[in-house]
Amino acid sequence: MADTLTTKQNDPAEIKRLWAQRNLYSQAKRVVGLQMALTTLVPVAGMIAEVAWPQLKGGVAFYGVVVSVLDVAVLDPWQKGMRYLAAKIQEAFDCSVLDLPWNDFKVGSRPEGEDVQAASSARRGNAEDEGLQNWYPVIVAEVPLSLGRIICQRSNLRWDAALRRRYRTWLAGMLILFGVIVSYLGLHTGFSLEQLTLGVLAPISPMLLWGIREFQRHGEAASLSDRLREKSVAMWTAALNRKMSEEELKARARQLQDEIYDRRSNAPMIFNWVYNRLRDAGEEQMNVAASELVTEAKSHGF
Repeated sequence: MADTLTTKQNDPAEIKRLWAQRNLYSQAKRVVGLQMALTTLVPVAGMIAEVAWPQLKGGVAFYGVVVSVLDVAVLDPWQKGMRYLAAKIQEAFDCSVLDLPWNDFKVGSRPEGEDVQAASSARRGNAEDEGLQNWYPVIVAEVPLSLGRIICQRSNLRWDAALRRRYRTWLAGMLILFGVIVSYLGLHTGFSLEQLTLGVLAPISPMLLWGIREFQRHGEAASLSDRLREKSVAMWTAALNRKMSEEELKARARQLQDEIYDRRSNAPMIFNWVYNRLRDAGEEQMNVAASELVTEAKSHGF
């Protein structure tokens, strides 16, 4: 049974891994926020300032060059390095809890204990975060491990897709708001096309481009999670109909886990304030769905 899964996920060593990956992702998100501020917000302010003080034009251009180099040479590799390490530590957690073999070819070497300790030591005081307890639905303890593993992977993928689509909704709202502002200025202020372009569109274009790019990237990531979830559904159906052995199900779960690791390593990140606002509702939905799957498994004699 999968009771070993639900018990092991709360072991101190596994909680440390969750702390580590959470802190690394949080640090990476802060760097992304810095990148956004340096490459969009500050240039917007600079372009607006140029209107009042034309002598700043040279300084703003120099700033743009310096920030572009800093972003590509330092900030982007920095946040990607933290994101990859976080994904690798989370992979170690999943392999341990879901009883899956480590794939050196896909993931590389296991994260070193010193890296996990350094990342997890950023926790506040000695208090445990209840959000890290019972990372996967505890109800999977009532079914065999081969089925519980599929439920956990499916829950992971469904939660990711739902979260990203909610985030895209917020991004779409921001883009629409910008469009309304520009339309209002164009229709009701008497701005000429040149004034509207240079005074409004040019300053906010970096933010618009960032919003459009993030909207598209999160849509692609959500679609990928959906496609992977479809694979987990196919595995689930095969398992219920006893068309695969335990060994075959484990091998297929390992293949699916490879795709999950790739998604974690490369997908755009969502800021913590968004994640925290949506987490409770997402966890409730995850537990309800897991309960329904467990009931379905029992109806098939498991």
